[in-house]
Amino acid sequence: MEFTGDSYGYLCEVLKDDLWNSHHLLHKSFLKEILLLGSPYALWQDPMIYLSVINVIIGLASLLVLMNILEYRKWPYTRIYLALLLVGGSFVFLKYSHENETYILPVLLSLIGSRQFERGKIIQSALWLGLATLFHQIHIFWLLGLLFPYKEFKIPKSYAPLLIALFIPIGVYLGLALYLDLSLTNLLFHDATQGLVQLTPDLNNLKFTGINLIRIWIFGHGDLSLFWNFWNPYLSGFALLTISFGLIGLLVFLRESDWKFARMNWIQSYIVVGLLQLAFAFYSVGNIEFMVMIPFIVILSMKSANWLDNTLMLGMTLLLWNTSQFILPVSKTQPNRLNDKITLLKRFSNNQAVTPIWTSESALLANYNEYYSSKMGDSTHLSFHQLQDSLPKTGLVLIEENGRLNRAQMMFDGNALQAKAHWKRLYRDTGITGTLTLYAIPQFTNSNE
Repeated sequence: MEFTGDSYGYLCEVLKDDLWNSHHLLHKSFLKEILLLGSPYALWQDPMIYLSVINVIIGLASLLVLMNILEYRKWPYTRIYLALLLVGGSFVFLKYSHENETYILPVLLSLIGSRQFERGKIIQSALWLGLATLFHQIHIFWLLGLLFPYKEFKIPKSYAPLLIALFIPIGVYLGLALYLDLSLTNLLFHDATQGLVQLTPDLNNLKFTGINLIRIWIFGHGDLSLFWNFWNPYLSGFALLTISFGLIGLLVFLRESDWKFARMNWIQSYIVVGLLQLAFAFYSVGNIEFMVMIPFIVILSMKSANWLDNTLMLGMTLLLWNTSQFILPVSKTQPNRLNDKITLLKRFSNNQAVTPIWTSESALLANYNEYYSSKMGDSTHLSFHQLQDSLPKTGLVLIEENGRLNRAQMMFDGNALQAKAHWKRLYRDTGITGTLTLYAIPQFTNSNE
């Protein structure tokens, strides 16, 4: 199975002892310690698989903490299991609880903070919520929403827990700023100050927030039709059955549910948490990675377990769809897998790092190549460059002509960059993700030609 570019990138940085990242400060240090812990027992012959298993364990632990919170609320076990099915079957949970990414561990820490909060152990809650922000800054909103002393609530009674929780990230970042002689503002808002993120909202913010509010729960992508056509002719039929099953479940839920709302101390706190998280996700162009906690927040925001009475079919739909349409196809994608691409490029570049390789997924392939090379004991490092609208003048050009949905432009990618007539085609293959073609530009010479 393959992973995201960030998953490979984090692992490569950890293996090089590059543990610094300002907006998820402790994440790579945690990964390093996990690798060291497993080293004596040879648990990580493939470190990516090892870290993926660790993330799965963290995801399961998150479900167990959620279950414990609901038990404390005296929910019936039948409804607790329905809640776990909705969260565990959601797309964001299934995706990010197996990727080597930084989003599921802070969810676990924030859930522990919520557990302590609902038991009246507010200071302990503040410590856990403060710790979560050091694994990802996005969890500052969970901290603020839960610990802010609303006038009509009995807990918390003062600003002390909030200040204690805030002292953890602010104190750590202030200490680092003084130690590294850096601006605290630049440290806290590194990506913004470096121009790595969009700062001015536009229509894309609204568009992608709306799309990803659906994708939080259910996988959707332009590749689906490709999977149906190439990977398994029965997959599309199963998808239609799952959709029908889900629509029936949705109708039952809408018809039978009691739509009465009631105010309750910490229930409104969780609603505030969810709104803050969604507001920041909106500002971040609808980034689904900043919505990973939303399924948990939705369950925690429910005053009564009665809301879950008619959700069995919905939960089963999420689990069946996301497993059959995302997990299985992605694990079976051929022939254009990352490993195949790297092998192909090394063969036609004669393993020469000086050969410029132009591709639209340069960052992903560069991260995977570094991981692949370290895993195989191969010292060769290919030189990847981002393929833009302008044509390169020398080297190899790797183009995927797939007709898949480009989520950044909301249009289907076709032959956006046509090969020049004088380019020489070295390789061409058609499979599940479309047509993969490798070209050589004449200034580039290769004995394989």
